[in-house]
Amino acid sequence: FSVWCHQEDAARFVNACYQSSVNDNLRSGAHYYVISNNTYNIFDIETPRREIGYQPTHDAETFYQ
Repeated sequence: FSVWCHQEDAARFVNACYQSSVNDNLRSGAHYYVISNNTYNIFDIETPRREIGYQPTHDAETFYQ
């Protein structure tokens, strides 16, 4: 469950990228991992949170209980 991404979080990510691009705040060549706010994430999601305002809300551990 460490790399799981809920569809709503994926949509939030795309919207955050779009909004950052419209506001001319999207860093050229930026690369981010699109994952939900999982308990056991193996990738850092603090960078997209800080740079584009990505706020994932789902966690695989609670979603699949």
